[in-house]
Amino acid sequence: MQNFLVAVNAVSPLFVMMALGYVIRLTGNVTENGLKEMNYLIYKFFLPILMYINIITIDLKNDLDWSLMISTTVIIIGIFIVLFLAVPVIEKENSRRGVLIQGMFRSNYIVFGLTIATAIYGDKGLGAITLLSAITIPLMNALSVVALEAFRGNKPDIKSILIGIATHPLILAAAIALVMAALGLVPPELILSPLQSMSKVTTPLALIVIGASFQFKRIKSFYKQLILGVAGRLIIVPALCLPVCIVLGFRDVSLTGLLVVFGGPCATSSFAMAQQMGGDGELAGAMVVFTSAFCVITIFCWILLLKFLALI
Repeated sequence: MQNFLVAVNAVSPLFVMMALGYVIRLTGNVTENGLKEMNYLIYKFFLPILMYINIITIDLKNDLDWSLMISTTVIIIGIFIVLFLAVPVIEKENSRRGVLIQGMFRSNYIVFGLTIATAIYGDKGLGAITLLSAITIPLMNALSVVALEAFRGNKPDIKSILIGIATHPLILAAAIALVMAALGLVPPELILSPLQSMSKVTTPLALIVIGASFQFKRIKSFYKQLILGVAGRLIIVPALCLPVCIVLGFRDVSLTGLLVVFGGPCATSSFAMAQQMGGDGELAGAMVVFTSAFCVITIFCWILLLKFLALI
């Protein structure tokens, strides 16, 4: 029961904010153009600020577990390659291919990682999990750009993909933050304080926009893709990746962090990226909503299984 409550407490705030957005849309307090403009601001400004703050505030010199970092990187790239090859065989529409790939390999680590680990272990040993976000988040964002750029047109253009990666706001923010963190450079309080305040707005605002943009009547047009995406994110990917993590020797708090990396719900920012990069934004938004809903059950089951096996 305690494990179930941990998952529920981690998910419920997301649902409240998405439900608020849905109600705002139903009551006519926001227009379609208004939502597009807000989504643009989230994509271009708020998400990069959140990315920058999450990395710049990490102490790279402490709790650096190279085996955890390298293993996670290799597994993420490996599952991305598998999905990149498999999804186009199943899905024929380009605007949905990149969205499905992104949705199935990219998790909401920022929101769920520390929340679930703290609920289980308290503050003990969370440094490695916090530092893991410095690797997983930029990597997942870069691979998401590759997936969305590759299926943006009728034929993948390597040059445009590379340009898209190099100029992507989230990638630029991560690169700047990593360099500054590695050099021990911290912005002055005059700059850091307002950036931290803006970063706190990002997730709630993104969730409200997702809720406001969501239309249940549209699910009929992509319910098969939605079932595939939700099952892939919450069941198939963790079933493939967690055994590898266990064989590599990860246990306790590290394995809990990896559970969220590979079995958590879709990243909130995947909706904004899909919409701005020519993907099926409605499918991406629906995947965020439904993976956030069903992960209460799946995360509970994964935690229960790992606890039964005395691995966490």
